[in-house]
Amino acid sequence: MKKHMIYNHIPDFCLFGFGFAALAVAWTWPGTVVIASEWWLVGAACIVVAVFIMHATMRALRRAATSTNPLDEPSELLTTGPFNFSRNPLYLAYILAVLGCALVSGSWLALLCPVVCFGVLNWLIIPIEEHTIHHVFDERYEWYCRRVRRWLVVPMACKHMKPMRFMTIRRAARPYIFAAISGIVVAGTAFAPHWLLQLPVFFALALLFIAVRRLSGVHLYGVGACFMLAWLLPTTYWYYYFMSPGVAFGASVGWALLQANLFWIIALRRYIRTYGAVVLFVIAWCTLTYVRTHAPVVEDWWIPHLGYSVWRNDSITMWSAYGGEVVLEAIVLLCGASIAWLIVHARMSVWIRMSCGLVVLVAVANSIAVHMPAKPLPPVIALQKMTRGGVDIPATEADVKDLIHLTKRAIAQYQYPHATIVWPENYIPPALHTTIAAFAQKESINIVYHTTEKDDTRIYKKVVLVDQSGRSILTNYKAHLAPDESIGTARYSRVIATHNATKVTAYICYDMHYPDIVERLKGSDVAYIPLDDAEYGYLQKQFHAADSVIHARQAQTAVVLAGTDGPTMIINSNGVIVDRLMGNTAGFVGHSK
Repeated sequence: MKKHMIYNHIPDFCLFGFGFAALAVAWTWPGTVVIASEWWLVGAACIVVAVFIMHATMRALRRAATSTNPLDEPSELLTTGPFNFSRNPLYLAYILAVLGCALVSGSWLALLCPVVCFGVLNWLIIPIEEHTIHHVFDERYEWYCRRVRRWLVVPMACKHMKPMRFMTIRRAARPYIFAAISGIVVAGTAFAPHWLLQLPVFFALALLFIAVRRLSGVHLYGVGACFMLAWLLPTTYWYYYFMSPGVAFGASVGWALLQANLFWIIALRRYIRTYGAVVLFVIAWCTLTYVRTHAPVVEDWWIPHLGYSVWRNDSITMWSAYGGEVVLEAIVLLCGASIAWLIVHARMSVWIRMSCGLVVLVAVANSIAVHMPAKPLPPVIALQKMTRGGVDIPATEADVKDLIHLTKRAIAQYQYPHATIVWPENYIPPALHTTIAAFAQKESINIVYHTTEKDDTRIYKKVVLVDQSGRSILTNYKAHLAPDESIGTARYSRVIATHNATKVTAYICYDMHYPDIVERLKGSDVAYIPLDDAEYGYLQKQFHAADSVIHARQAQTAVVLAGTDGPTMIINSNGVIVDRLMGNTAGFVGHSK
């Protein structure tokens, strides 16, 4: 009975769950809204048509007094009305409604909702129904199937139908469905705004390991490709903002299909047992991640890793001190494999209790991690302010006046003595250095700001620390330019200054993504980082924050981020976010310990 109830509610979940998700995506991640606004009319029309089809179908079902539960035996074979143009008019309406919601939202990410809805209905629910109906009505149903297609209105060619064909298809498709669901969940955890919402990544990977545990041959690669594409496509959408379509496609789809080759390793379980194959799989996965993040060209691609799905859990990111994102990936994969083993070998009550225990354990460990002793932070305030000209438009004298005004508000609120104020990556003209130095001296504060330096033929981007006497005591250059930065020349530097008995350094935005930043941070107590992540949307900001947390923990250096519209946060030397500014409007956040 419980199984009947579960299957009975899956189609309803597909309609309401995916419909709500499609609409919520645009509000949660506005950076994914790329579909022309006129398409909302098409989406609204789809919803209206879907409602009419649902009404007609439910009316026909009520008249026939037959059940809508996929596992119940039908009392009558309906072949007229809406069933005259589709064998599944109700599910057709569900998919049409979810598609309409996706078009109304305008988000490309929302378009995944009708695709997943179709997959669940087409490969999980409908085969069950067709098997049951075929068992009850036999030749009448075969005749009906020859006349009407599963989805479309076109007459279907005559084919002999075997009773077990539907169940065979469902069994064959199940691993692919599991892999796709697993990938979508892993992608979703990268977007998650809270540590609790990132915990499903462990169960998603458990589902993946269950999906591949009995596969062999080309099916291993196919399931692996389904997982990688479902994970990487939603988390690399912003590539198309600054890469050519061909390069963006190669960096996302190409890499997904390449990394899917790792799943061939699972076939070695015939020779080294399942445990050995899983360990070898994890080692190969982590090795590929290390090579990709350190090798030329691909290190610029910013391809997501599993660390982005757990970075909000302080107790987990603490382990990045022993190897960064590679260690985090190993933890996530091994935990997923362990949960899969429990699901397969233990009673349901056991693994449910273990899963609940995992949530409680992480919650307690996170609380402990927050209160662990860290290096003391000097008084610091991070500002968040976009220039008046908008994204990537250099600051003007008016913008500097805005920053000075915001700084006065911040120091009046926090009243930290001799505080360090970190300004965002606003491309302040070198000519305004005197104004900034005079303001720092007048207010007895230190200011970190982003500017440029020009020699005969080149322009370098740099960050400058001006102390309370108006002197420049620290300068570091931007060593890594973003792929779309047309102005500027990369220049490596590693300067650490001693200021008020604290070893300080400063770097710029994109440098925090690269693994070499760990060596550049080491030896300092705190690093000040001006940022500009306004152009590529929500997800890139999350990745930048995640990289900063991971690298702060690796280097055991506190990091202060000041973004034009986020992320603006203060991270201690344990990689724990001690304070942050919510939202993307102008503001400030301070900390002193």
